[in-house]
Amino acid sequence: MNRRIVLVDSEVTDFGNHVGHSALSCASGVAGQILVRNREVASRVGLIVVGAARMAAAEGLGNGLPQFIGELVGLQGVAGVEVHSFCASANTAVREAAVAIEAGRADAVLVVGLEHLSASHAGGPLRPEAAGAEAAHGFSPPVFYAICAHRYLHDTGAPVSALAQVAVHNRRHGAGNPHARFQNAISVEEVLASRLIADPLTLLQCCPSADGSGALLLAAAEIVEQADRMVELRGCGAASADPEVALLTSFPEDVAAARIAYAAAGVGPDEIDVAEVHDAFTISQVIHLEDVGLAPRGEGWRHALETAPRTVVNPSGGLLSRGHPLGATGIAQFHGVRTYLLDDRIEPRQRRFGLVQEAGGLRPLGQMVSECAVLAGPAN
Repeated sequence: MNRRIVLVDSEVTDFGNHVGHSALSCASGVAGQILVRNREVASRVGLIVVGAARMAAAEGLGNGLPQFIGELVGLQGVAGVEVHSFCASANTAVREAAVAIEAGRADAVLVVGLEHLSASHAGGPLRPEAAGAEAAHGFSPPVFYAICAHRYLHDTGAPVSALAQVAVHNRRHGAGNPHARFQNAISVEEVLASRLIADPLTLLQCCPSADGSGALLLAAAEIVEQADRMVELRGCGAASADPEVALLTSFPEDVAAARIAYAAAGVGPDEIDVAEVHDAFTISQVIHLEDVGLAPRGEGWRHALETAPRTVVNPSGGLLSRGHPLGATGIAQFHGVRTYLLDDRIEPRQRRFGLVQEAGGLRPLGQMVSECAVLAGPAN
């Protein structure tokens, strides 16, 4: 990126079951907080980008989300872009916002991610929209990732308890996140004893759906006072999957998206101090850590066992703790990394660079899209 872009501010709602108010009120509320806290930059917003995966199914809002939110937060007349990119909707929205700023189409962009799933989802796994006839025969995300887990455990010799440890690790982080749907620590024994969903994945190894929203404000550094005290968006990468490739223990689109993001940021995976990665299932986190270079191939399962890992992973608790309001998840990831990089309780040398990784969509052979972004702390 030639134009320096800073993440001015970010905020998320609590994630859970939001009864009594709409997704729009949820989204406009959190977006309004961002704009009120940053009035000068807010006055320069030239674009609103909104990410959502299933709004049409949830509340009949298939179009116009940026316009509706803009009206509710006082940004009437500001151009809007709407992104529907599965679980990576908000991550794609951030990348589109960055492209607009870099191209000079806007000096500041409001990015919003939202989803209310409880209005239309009564329970059980969400069926992937691209699964086609396979969904009628039981194909679902837990089934696919259970197949991945079996292949991974077979190839690496990792014990089943290692996957359970991922859930323990993330729920321990989530216990400190006031916005997480689940804020209690759990044990390996509890994870393994929870209801079997798709062997070897048990209930506590599968993220729950949720309602929620988040917003962040991106801006060109030259228009922001004290930009040197803010987190910088250094590079973004995205890739789509090849529908004919099924590796099960690696997703080539993750590898490609991470490579692009690292190259744009001018850093390598060995420089990443904190990461929020897609942990819809415990095996997801393991594979994604390897794909983005934060763990050696075949060794991703060991990360959750380390007492002092080189890279802090999912400090917000991940999807396994926060819950997964699809379109809002990416904002929560950026918020988690930003919060960590700005935490003065942590030594500056341990919060230099952060990575946000999210995947979306599912076919019987794998994912459909992957998004990665590299953030830099104020000292960098």
